[in-house]
This record gives sequence, structure tokens and C-alpha cells, in this order.
Amino acid sequence: MEKDNFQAKGKMIFRYTNNGIQTQTYDRNYYLKQHDNNADYVDFIYDSHFNRSTYDLMTGKEFYKDVNNTSLIDYDGSIADIFVDGYLSNLGLAHQGMCQGDFLVDGEVWLELCDEHDIKVNWANK
Repeated sequence: MEKDNFQAKGKMIFRYTNNGIQTQTYDRNYYLKQHDNNADYVDFIYDSHFNRSTYDLMTGKEFYKDVNNTSLIDYDGSIADIFVDGYLSNLGLAHQGMCQGDFLVDGEVWLELCDEHDIKVNWANK
């Protein structure tokens, strides 16, 4: 069975500061500036890093619901990607039997972020 793909807009990094959670996005224009407007190289970056195979793509709230009722736990599989507003992110969830991702938030913060952003989780079952 062939997998679908998700083309991310770039990268979104979450970080915690004295002012709370902040994000920084890196889009195509950022990479063009970093690589002297070499569009061919930036196309390569986007094809190799931001064109992601999808497994089970669900909304952040759907994912939370499955984690909250323990339908999904760490043992069941892994978060392949978390997309926020179309960007590949470092966001993660630590709730119930789930503790995956780089910038971990608890369930309450996760739901707040879902209200503020379009979050999609690319879940890969074992």
C-alpha cells in the first residue's frame, strides 16, 4: 500500500522563555537566504526534509483523545511527525502512557496549543 505525503512549509521550533512558550518558523525564504538564493538546493532540502510520508495523520485533539483514554501509548508505535500550522515541529506530548517528542508539553498545554494552532500528528503504529 502506497503512503500519502505531507509537504511541510518548513520548520517550526517551540521554545520556553520568560514570556512563556514561543515559536520560531523557518520557511522557504529563510533557506533561500541561507543558501545564497540557490533555488535548486532549497528544492532539494524541501524534497528530502519536508516532504514526509504519512502513516496515520490525525488532528492534535484526536490524538490527545486516543492518548487520554490510553488507546495509544508509547508501546503502540511512535510519533513520526507533528505538524503545526503546516510546519514540521519539535513539539511533543507527555501525557498518560505517551512521552514522545523533543519539546514536551503536558495534556493541558497540548489542548491549549490545539486551540491556538492547526496541529496534526503523523502516528506510525508498530
